[in-house]
Amino acid sequence: MLMDTIMCSLLTTFRRKNRKNGHGVDINRNYDLGWDGPAGGSTDTGSNTYRGAFPLSEEESTVLINFERERNVAKIIDFHSSGREVLPAYRSDPISQEVYDYNWAVGTELANLANYATRTPSADGEHQQQGIREITTFGWLVETSNQFQPPFGEALQEVERVFPLALRFMSYPIPLSGHVRSSFGIALQASIAVEGIIGPGTPHIRQADSRYGRYHIFLAPGTYTLTFSANSHASESRTVTIGGIPTTLDVTLQASVQ
Repeated sequence: MLMDTIMCSLLTTFRRKNRKNGHGVDINRNYDLGWDGPAGGSTDTGSNTYRGAFPLSEEESTVLINFERERNVAKIIDFHSSGREVLPAYRSDPISQEVYDYNWAVGTELANLANYATRTPSADGEHQQQGIREITTFGWLVETSNQFQPPFGEALQEVERVFPLALRFMSYPIPLSGHVRSSFGIALQASIAVEGIIGPGTPHIRQADSRYGRYHIFLAPGTYTLTFSANSHASESRTVTIGGIPTTLDVTLQASVQ
């Protein structure tokens, strides 16, 4: 929740930006994914969609993405207004077909529960897109209501409409998860590369967090080969089938010989 934007919404028509440096930055155009691409935010400081001087230039965007990285969050959903739409994937930045298809399929399922439409995001550089690229495939932006600040009664009705979507989002099972540890049982901050899924230009990689060695993978049903890697440890590859029942795969990496 961006408090500067709340104050601006109440006091002015300046609704999208913080109030930094007298012109403000649209926090939801300030993330690295596609920031300087063809669908990035505006370079005009006077624009309501001004993207900032550089990616993650603002405290709000930096604190939020760093929190999500540190906690290795499994699911991300942003509620905005307005339009009654669920926005999957990216605007124009490259994305692997497998991730694109999965994100659109589940996003459409969520939209149907609220009788919402789906559409491509307005731009790149948005919060949930950064999450999709580096943290979790399970992320969307949801545009609620059909007006920016609905009356209280209409807002309550919208909450009831969106509740089945939110409930399904929270209860959706994680298809594949587990822990990566050393042979001594110590949690490892490992990288997990899904072989055969490339885009853009690099393998599809997720992380195990340093605190617990916990990881999660959201992909469509199928058989995948995962390669687990961590500093000073020998990599391991495992083949796993993702289906309708959540799968747990714990991996132990052996210390590499120096």
